[in-house]
Amino acid sequence: MTHRTPSGWCPACGRPLPDTHPPVAHCPRCGLPVTGPVADRLRHVEAELHRLDARRGALAAQRGSLLTQLRAAAAAPAGSAHPPGAPPLPPPWPPTAPPRPREASPHTARNVLLTLGGVLLTVAALAFTLLSWGSMGIGGRAAVLGTVTLLAVAPPALLLRRTLHATAEAVASVGLVLLLLDAYALRQVSLRDTDLLGYTAAALAVIAALWAAYGLLLPRPRAELGERGPGLRLPLPAAVVLAQLPVPLLAAAEGAGATGLAWALTATAGADALLAVALGGRRPLRAVRITAAVAGLVAAVPALALTGWLSATAPHFPAALRTGALFLTGAAVLLLAARRERRLAAPLGSGAGLLLIAASGGLLRTLVPEATWVMPGYLLSAAALAGALAARTPAVRRLRRRSTTTGLLLAAAAVHVLALVTAVPALGQALLQPMARVATPWQGAPAGAAGATLLPGWPWAGDAGTPVLLAVPALVLLAAARLLAPGAPRRTATAGAVALAGATAVVAPLALGLSASAVTVWLAALVAVLVALPIVVPGEGVALTATVAAVVVGGSVTGWALADRTATVVVLAVLTCVFATAAGLRTRPAARTGKGATPARPAGAVGAVCAATAVLAAAGLARALPAAAGAPAPHAAFAVLGVAALTVPLAARLRTVQARDGAARTGGDHAVDALAVECTGYVAAGWAVVLTLGRPPLLALALALCGVLAGAVALRADRRPAGYAATVLFLLATWVRLYASQVSLPEAYTLPPAAVALGVGVLRARAVPGLSSWTAYGPALSCALLPSLVAVWGDPHWLRPLLLGAGALGVTLLGARLRLRAPLLAGALVLALVAGHELAPYVTQVIGALPRWLPPALAGTLLLGVGATYEQRMSDVRRVRSAWRRLG
Repeated sequence: MTHRTPSGWCPACGRPLPDTHPPVAHCPRCGLPVTGPVADRLRHVEAELHRLDARRGALAAQRGSLLTQLRAAAAAPAGSAHPPGAPPLPPPWPPTAPPRPREASPHTARNVLLTLGGVLLTVAALAFTLLSWGSMGIGGRAAVLGTVTLLAVAPPALLLRRTLHATAEAVASVGLVLLLLDAYALRQVSLRDTDLLGYTAAALAVIAALWAAYGLLLPRPRAELGERGPGLRLPLPAAVVLAQLPVPLLAAAEGAGATGLAWALTATAGADALLAVALGGRRPLRAVRITAAVAGLVAAVPALALTGWLSATAPHFPAALRTGALFLTGAAVLLLAARRERRLAAPLGSGAGLLLIAASGGLLRTLVPEATWVMPGYLLSAAALAGALAARTPAVRRLRRRSTTTGLLLAAAAVHVLALVTAVPALGQALLQPMARVATPWQGAPAGAAGATLLPGWPWAGDAGTPVLLAVPALVLLAAARLLAPGAPRRTATAGAVALAGATAVVAPLALGLSASAVTVWLAALVAVLVALPIVVPGEGVALTATVAAVVVGGSVTGWALADRTATVVVLAVLTCVFATAAGLRTRPAARTGKGATPARPAGAVGAVCAATAVLAAAGLARALPAAAGAPAPHAAFAVLGVAALTVPLAARLRTVQARDGAARTGGDHAVDALAVECTGYVAAGWAVVLTLGRPPLLALALALCGVLAGAVALRADRRPAGYAATVLFLLATWVRLYASQVSLPEAYTLPPAAVALGVGVLRARAVPGLSSWTAYGPALSCALLPSLVAVWGDPHWLRPLLLGAGALGVTLLGARLRLRAPLLAGALVLALVAGHELAPYVTQVIGALPRWLPPALAGTLLLGVGATYEQRMSDVRRVRSAWRRLG
């Protein structure tokens, strides 16, 4: 007999024990206690038996090896006690080998065998019933089926007494299959004229009842658990599964239609839910509870789908009322289940809330004249549910995650989110599509409603119900903000209400069918209201939300105004004034009260956003005014550049301003505003440069002016690196100017930056003692000499080589005079290459006139001379190297 280790297995049934902390107290399969003194003693005995089994196997193996050696010694010649070829004797106590792990436990093997046997018996019964039935008479058929069925359902009781539970389960499963075959045989023999669906429903109902009674009539004591339960585990879950079909089949047999079938499925799902809740936490009936819950979900899915289809297609109010009764029934079942099952109260409450909203929304759908108000009807139902729950203010404030109220509120919130998602496309089109007029401005506003003429070929996707989809969630969030305690949730709800209120105001004129001019005026007024809102409603979140909404709406109203010249100028002027005023109010020091300074407006990013938007609007106005007067875009660019120029002193002023009383705002917030103004000025300057791209002379002038502005910025102590940008801009302006003047000499493009780089190198060399000449003067020398050297090799004239050679000679002499490596080596190399270029034709002619034997002879003579004076040359090289290192 082989014993397994007891630490991870049940000693009674052999099932693996789950590895949990704390460890389980009973075996999940048979209920045997596995903790306590008796269990510890049993574990010790099992361990000893395991070690004995292992020791016995090792001794048996050693015995066989010793017998083999003795037989070999008997066959060997006399006097040889240990044959030379025989293996050495093993040690007297070899180490115990660990037991070989089993790939399948006895429990698994037993289940596989019993399942396979049950399947084979089922197949045999089906074959007998369906294929061999006609060869017997009526009495023989009844006798055979009855006898086999009794033989299948009777043995499990005896098997349970002998604790053969798995075998009893397998035999009982075969009995259930035989019962189903009995029902089939009964109809085939004597009930052929009955309705198939009705007979099937009745037969399944009877079999389910019989099988449930069969499972309950075979109890067995469970002394280990201290309670009694069904002796077989499978009959009750199987009865629950069979009970799912009679009611829907009976509805179909009676011709109840879609409504009757929906009621049947709803009743079945409700019964399953109530059964699962009624069983509670009773451990012996856990499998029944799980089966009922799963079956209820399976039945609820088609029930909800069919009921939803009936609600969506209800032609009149009575039909919708009948469908609503279905939803209400399901909601009542879920609420009752939530009262009994506290752990699932939130999800069950969510489902009940969705059913309630679907019922009331379906009723409202039949009362509205158009499909426009279908989604608003469901949204109003959700808002009514949330309002009814909000009436219980203390309960709402003390919400728990596992409560029915939380689930109902989550359902209402889900419908609100769905409504917002439905309205997002229309809102996005109303905000963004007018901005497409930037490509074709001042084409005139088309006649008719603004929504129909938003863009040619792109009418507005919203309708009259779109404002409701945005306004109702805004009101709900506002009410929630009043109920919530002060803190982050309240601030978030208030900010969301402000954003949704602004969105409602954006789509409202389109839904009302106003003209484009009226929409423009409406949105301009909305921008002013949103900018002024933070002064009335305190809170940094509200201020930031309102300001961002004002910026987005300002972009949209600018797009609407681009249909007309006058409207564009007026709207941009209004936006500039509004945002500049708001930025000015937010950069002033806070007002004092009796107990100290209290800020009268939000700080931080709000002022920066207003300031940046004011600069952008001013730049747009500067672009629109010359264009309205007939000036071309390259000329209008300098007006935009003027706005960018104004941002330089303004940013510097904001950077240095401090609060006069030193209490509320300090240079930190002003620094944010200054950075916003400065960066927006850079954007305006870039826009001005882009506008002049078609005119090189004007582009050069614009780049030069931008260089001047960058130089002015570099005067600030914290913006010294802007000097590099100014240098680059001046260089670009010079090149563009030369290109516009059709100058093709490369020296005209390279010598100015080389001179600038040389000046910078001189300053760096003076400021940093010991700086390498390559770092200080290398860029200037490369920019001045290399492009001209490349041009020399393609230039047939003599002037450029002469000037380049003279310049290289001067650089070489200057490097030798100042003892600097970079000018000495660069000048010498360029001078040598220029000399080689000039002498190349003559050298070619001389080499061609010499005898062919002369070059090898000269080369050999040279090599001999070099080899003969190698040591002297090495000494000269070391002397030259020392002199080179002494240079700068």
